[in-house]
Parts: sequence; C-alpha cells; structure tokens
Amino acid sequence: MSLREAKKQATAREIETAARSLFLSQGYEATTMEQVAEAAGVSRASLFNYYGGKPALLEALAAQLQSRLVRLLQHYRDKSNTTGDCIEQVFAYSARVLEQTSALTRLLFIHGSAGDGFPGLQDAFTDLVIAGQRRGEVRTDFSAAELAEPLYLGFIAGLLGWCHRPETGLDEQFAARARLLALQLQG
Repeated sequence: MSLREAKKQATAREIETAARSLFLSQGYEATTMEQVAEAAGVSRASLFNYYGGKPALLEALAAQLQSRLVRLLQHYRDKSNTTGDCIEQVFAYSARVLEQTSALTRLLFIHGSAGDGFPGLQDAFTDLVIAGQRRGEVRTDFSAAELAEPLYLGFIAGLLGWCHRPETGLDEQFAARARLLALQLQG
C-alpha cells in the first residue's frame, strides 16, 4: 500500500471515530457534518470528499460492524466442535459484544442501513452450513443457502427486536434462538 493510500485510510478511520463519538454523545440528529469535520481535524470539504453525508458515515460504521461479525463467525466456525456449538457460541458472544456497544448498535439498526441487512454475514452463515454439511452434521435435504437463511434472519430479527425492546436482554433472546436454529439444522 502506498503512503498516500495509507494516509487516506487513516483519515477515513479518524472521521469514522469522530462521527461515532459524536453520534453517541449528542445523538445522530443533533450531530452536524461540520462538528464531525472539526472533531476529526479535517476541513468540511475534505470530509465531504470521504463521506457525502451522515447516512454515508452510518454506512461505514455498519460495514465495520458487519466485518466484525463475519470475522467472529469465521473464528467460531474454525474453532468449534460442531456446527451447533458454533451457532450457540456466535450468538452468545455477539450478544455480549453488541450489548456492550448497545447505543451504537441501536443507532446503526434504527437510523442506519444495518437494519436492511448484512449480505456478508449471510454469506458467512452459508459457509458455516456448507462446512457442517461436509462434516455430516447438517442436513442435506435443503441447500446450504436455504438452511443459512433462517440463521441469518434469526440473528437480524433478534437484533431488531432488541433494538426496539431492550428490556429483554439480547443474550436471552439469542440463546433461545441459537438452540432452536441449531436443532433445525440437524439431519
């Protein structure tokens, strides 16, 4: 990577960090792009060269979350004893992490595009099912994509439900979902 490209990536990360901090401390609606530029130490014009507006900043933050969740799923897929164990571990760990960053998670799912889905996460669930089918742990009377869809949708639905009804902990919601979804995969 060239020095120029490295500097551009560092500036983008600084902008995203500033936006995340301001969104969480002031609220999404109250935060202006001028405030983000000032907090990131860039000019307003430079900021708009990176991000066309607050929705674009939310998109970038949602992409970071998706990337983190995909890496988590891949980690447990490679580490777990069974596909069912992996599902339960991914859901449990995700619940802990997402509850620790609950304000940001809710912001991304309520105001941002995260509520529209994470195609990369859906692909990672499909890869998990394929690995399970190859080991003979997951039923093969449906395609991997068909079996992965309820996993993915269950994950997203649990998050959206928790964003709107936080009185029930995400860990509780995810634990029950994970057990049920793991059972449905067994052949």
